[in-house]
Amino acid sequence: MGALRTELPLWPAFSGPAGLAEVERVPLGERGLPASTYELVTRAAELWPDRPAVSVLPDAARFHTPLVRSFAELAQDVHRAAAVLAGLGVRRGEPVAVISVNCAEMLPLLLAAEAVGIYAPINPG
Repeated sequence: MGALRTELPLWPAFSGPAGLAEVERVPLGERGLPASTYELVTRAAELWPDRPAVSVLPDAARFHTPLVRSFAELAQDVHRAAAVLAGLGVRRGEPVAVISVNCAEMLPLLLAAEAVGIYAPINPG
């Protein structure tokens, strides 16, 4: 495996089959891709703190005004949720089932649970 290519973007540009050769030119191991979803979120928060990371429709009545969280806000939410889980005494390897409807609070909780090694999703919907 060659040296890590730090000048490459986090995600390579891809505009369809014609661009595939350019994407494949650099081996995956040299792209410096995040090793985990948590690393992906924190790196995106460093690179693009103010860019929208997630848009959630709060309910059917307000579908024209989604709740938008930036990458920095999402990373903060994930850290806050991880701290709550740790404060509750949940430790790595102890499965936590999340039973929830899809809502704005669910994504940071799931990312936090995954980051601390306690994620066992159950989606009723």
